[in-house]
Amino acid sequence: MHRNKDIRRLLIVALFLSGITLAVFWPVGGFEFQSYDDQRYVAINPMVQKGLTYDGILWAFGTFHVSNWHPLTWISHMLDVQLFGRDAGGHHLINLVWHTCNTVLLLLVLNRMTGALWRSAMVAALFALHPMHVESVAWVAERKDVLSTFFFILTLWAYTRYAQKSKTKRLDAGVQSPGLRHRISWDYVFALILFALGLLSKPMLVTVPFLLLLLDLWPLGRIEFKKGKPTITENLPLMLEKVPFLLLSVVSSVITFVAQRSGGSVASLELFSFDSRLENALAAYLGYLEKLFWPSKLAVLYLPAVEWPVWQLGFGLVLSVGITAAVLTQIRARPYFAVGWFWFVGTLVPVIGLVQVGSQYMADRYSYVPYIGCFICLVWGAWDLVSRFSTKDHPKLVSSPPQADRNESKGASAPALSKAAHISSWGRLLAGLACVLVLGALAIVTRNQLEYWRTSETLFRHCIEVTKDNYIAYNNLGAFLVNQHRYTEAKPLYTEALHINPKFPDALINMGTLLALQGDITNALSYLQQGVQLAPASAESIGKLGVALAEQGRMSDAVACYRESLRLNPNQIPACNNLAWILATNPDTQLRNGAEAVAWAEHACKLTDYVQPMLIGTLAAAYAEAGRFPEAVSAAQRAIHVASAAGQTDLAQKNRQLIELYRAGEPYREEVKQ
Repeated sequence: MHRNKDIRRLLIVALFLSGITLAVFWPVGGFEFQSYDDQRYVAINPMVQKGLTYDGILWAFGTFHVSNWHPLTWISHMLDVQLFGRDAGGHHLINLVWHTCNTVLLLLVLNRMTGALWRSAMVAALFALHPMHVESVAWVAERKDVLSTFFFILTLWAYTRYAQKSKTKRLDAGVQSPGLRHRISWDYVFALILFALGLLSKPMLVTVPFLLLLLDLWPLGRIEFKKGKPTITENLPLMLEKVPFLLLSVVSSVITFVAQRSGGSVASLELFSFDSRLENALAAYLGYLEKLFWPSKLAVLYLPAVEWPVWQLGFGLVLSVGITAAVLTQIRARPYFAVGWFWFVGTLVPVIGLVQVGSQYMADRYSYVPYIGCFICLVWGAWDLVSRFSTKDHPKLVSSPPQADRNESKGASAPALSKAAHISSWGRLLAGLACVLVLGALAIVTRNQLEYWRTSETLFRHCIEVTKDNYIAYNNLGAFLVNQHRYTEAKPLYTEALHINPKFPDALINMGTLLALQGDITNALSYLQQGVQLAPASAESIGKLGVALAEQGRMSDAVACYRESLRLNPNQIPACNNLAWILATNPDTQLRNGAEAVAWAEHACKLTDYVQPMLIGTLAAAYAEAGRFPEAVSAAQRAIHVASAAGQTDLAQKNRQLIELYRAGEPYREEVKQ
């Protein structure tokens, strides 16, 4: 009877958390894809846009696209395309579904670990509504956050079941050591499998083996103490137990480093010295703690300072050391402080900048899992404080906690709960009111922050407003406006980005592309060449230089650029098409190459599933140059049909003219600009 009541109460809390999470984040269903990564991940990714296919699954496990290896994340995006096509709202809502599931799972796992329903509920509510988590939910490209966390929390669930069963069997058998004294259970195997699935979604989970050791301390109470200190000898079996998890982490770390290195995302010590990395890491920890309590001026991108103020670094160091020392002194009396603090510090290690990846020194999305540790510290600490305060005048409550609270501590170590576990009615009322006020404030701030993610323009304008000298934000906003054909508005943004950082390759390339669109080819080439010199491994940049060279009539140089660009990345559809067109239609016999033109044109059409009429028209011209006129006629007919269905009448008419040439056994020759 009592158990059924507990289950009903847990179900009600879970439904309430689900409802409030969905209500606060529901507007994401009307948001667009962001120009920042959403395009490369989903909107213009040819493999993802095919939906869920066998070839796509193979690609997901074999690609280092966008300098990452997270095959399950790619597969989830493919499944979204299968369900929603190009509708961004569907993709956003799936992110929200994962976030809601994570919230409920966190409640269930913490409740199972500690038996403390209301504290677990508060931690889950903070996780659901904290503004720093908006980025992980509202950014389609951050599917890897919500998906990997889903498997992470399930890993904790399976591990908790295993640990609690292991402890029960050990006590029943009268064995003192916390080690393995029975066969490995299925729960342990499931924990390993779920952890592997989490790593396949996002490798940030590599520190989980160490987190499991923390949970052995509290609330699972598996770590043995001698003379007030944990001993290696007594707890060695618990460490060995984590070795399979650690091996998975090592494999994932190696693959991730290779992926990041292959994409040029890992900065060398020449660019970021070890001292500067330590300074950035210290500043980042301080920044995360600041935004935990005061989540204002949140942005999609935080660039490190050229030189951090000495007082800021000093304060961060003193604060970090002070907190660490304080939680260690309380490790027996209040172990949740140590577990929560080291959860926060440890899970941030892969993204704190010691291995510098990208330009940012911190990111809102990186707090998604680490903040859970902070929430545990705050909620359990507040409960302890309130319970002591509200029972000062009620010694009977201190000495004799009710049976319900003793039951609440099952599965937790002896010192996990304060002696004054019972809170008076006034204490409960004040604590409940405080929780409502905190969660209400967070919900309001989160809803406001959510609105900045509605479009790329609102996102980057806000980023420019709340950060200083953010040249990447200026550049990205300019690129978005160019895609909207708002050239006049974009040019000053590129100019400002280059004023802040004259050697920023992306801004140089984008300025050159914009000038080429405006017909200023000479100046465009100057910017593009500077950009390519600074980023010689950027396939996209070299391809854009090729476009400008072709516009100037320098076809031989343009062909060389396209070939180099495709050598670096053979899946660039514009470069494939542009190169195939020149090789098929240029009047210069020294440039034409029918066989190569067919190869690149077929590759572009396969990448896009033969649904883009311009690419099919290029393939027809390539077939004609190669002397394969029946295939040229067939491809041109297909291009006409697809273009007509898409309402592209000019393109359809162009292919009607070309098909007559192919039927007469003649290839097409394009007039070259002089």
